[in-house]
Amino acid sequence: MRDRISIREISRRLDISHNTVRRYIRSDVSEPAYPARRSPGSPPGSAQRRSNLGSKEGP
Repeated sequence: MRDRISIREISRRLDISHNTVRRYIRSDVSEPAYPARRSPGSPPGSAQRRSNLGSKEGP
């Protein structure tokens, strides 16, 4: 433990199980890797439409 914080304190600060903290500390992973999040409610191309909202050009 790099900063000498107890597993219980880490789990309290992150609001996760102490078993999850213990498993992470024992693993060889230096940083957690999460897949890119995609919102299931946004249709394809909606990001492009949102980026054009501030432009002065018409559709």
